[in-house]
Amino acid sequence: MVVSLLTFDNFALLPESINFGEAETREIPKQVEGGGLYRIKAFRANLSLAIQGVNDIEAAYYIGAAQNLSDLRDRITYGGKTITNCYLVSAAPKGFMSVGDRTNVDTLELVYESRDWSNQIVQEIFQGFTIDLDGIKYTDGESVSVQYADGAIVRTATIKKRKLSITIKGSTPQDYSYFLNILYANPVNPPKETFTLGGITLKDAILTSVVPSAAINSSFGVISDTLTLEYESRDYDVPYSQGTFQGYPIANISIGADTKVFALNQPGIGRRDVTVYKRKASFNLIGTPASLALGYVQIIDDTSSALYPPLKDITIAGYRITDAVLTNVVLGETVFLAGQEIRSTLQLEYTSRYWSYDPTGGGAANFFDGYEIDSVSFGEVDGNTVQLNFNGSLRSLAIARTSITFTLVGVKADSVTSYRSVAAASRGVLLYGGIPTLRNLNFLGVTLNNCYLINASASGKEYLFGSEKHVDSLSLIYESFDWDY
Repeated sequence: MVVSLLTFDNFALLPESINFGEAETREIPKQVEGGGLYRIKAFRANLSLAIQGVNDIEAAYYIGAAQNLSDLRDRITYGGKTITNCYLVSAAPKGFMSVGDRTNVDTLELVYESRDWSNQIVQEIFQGFTIDLDGIKYTDGESVSVQYADGAIVRTATIKKRKLSITIKGSTPQDYSYFLNILYANPVNPPKETFTLGGITLKDAILTSVVPSAAINSSFGVISDTLTLEYESRDYDVPYSQGTFQGYPIANISIGADTKVFALNQPGIGRRDVTVYKRKASFNLIGTPASLALGYVQIIDDTSSALYPPLKDITIAGYRITDAVLTNVVLGETVFLAGQEIRSTLQLEYTSRYWSYDPTGGGAANFFDGYEIDSVSFGEVDGNTVQLNFNGSLRSLAIARTSITFTLVGVKADSVTSYRSVAAASRGVLLYGGIPTLRNLNFLGVTLNNCYLINASASGKEYLFGSEKHVDSLSLIYESFDWDY
């Protein structure tokens, strides 16, 4: 069977995970016509492949095949190099992770060895120069962690640039000057090239380095043993949402309210002090075009609308703010993704325009175990990346456990002690790999299943309310036990 480029048994392969080598070498004597005995170097080729993101069932097949030497293949070809009449001699899984109902193997390393002896040398041509295949090396360049939108889902992935090192043997000073001119042609907007070497295409690459070895004088003139070129792709390559806002996924939601005491004087009732509030919400838009931020920044900078700002009714994770005013914009970094400038995060903060009074006493509050919640924020803990490999596509999916932090006000002292005991018990159970006490939480329309209390911290003063001791506030941090995509 013939394996197509950059896939193996329908699993996607990264270019740097394909490595040809020599399983065994020896010198073989050979008689040539006309007399003479020559010794030539011969070798049996091997090929190592690193497949990411297979499940344990798929890995078990290759492990069994390696033990029984039952996986024999006529031919495997990548990047102009071929190994023939080969069999699987090793299958080594590394790293296991349970994700939902699936157990994933982080990396499965396979080694195939050929039964045939060969002395074949394979070369490629780059801009008129002959390149040995061992002079072509693909590696990862600069990498960043970025959040991006996949439909209405937020993914976190490590995206990276691709680098290529090319070694040209037997170059001249003129060759060196030629590539230097390309290197320094336009530092602001350098020339980009798309080419294929070793069966792998590097798109929109720029030349970043030209390094010759020491030159020697020969009968052919001044020659450098090697001239090493380095290219890097211009764009980055991409290998848990809490709702959307204007079609974009949102995350890192923080909900709260500004409160204030007003005097309310009503006929027949008299004067009394009441608590009024302004609802607030802060959140991040994920993976938006960089140009999207311009409109929000203009609203903030428009001094003409300071007295009468544009009002908007918004709903964030089930939390509604009527007549909301945009009060803050924080710009995240931008990266190039598939040729488009993407802003990883765009943080927006909205506050209701008017003070509100709720005669029922509920106000802007949410409640937890009967206590009023002062503020709520969502986050992530233990972020990780799992590789899923299927139908020739290798996809990096961000997984994380969700955290929720909220503050209770006016909590009884014995309740504080109770929450602290639960948190301490959770930490103790987790220390020994057990499962702590779990509960389901629902805040602002967001439901988190299987959560455990990991921290309870009281702050402020203690005071007596009647005969009961209270504390000003209690901050609780819950974490989900489950990993979420």
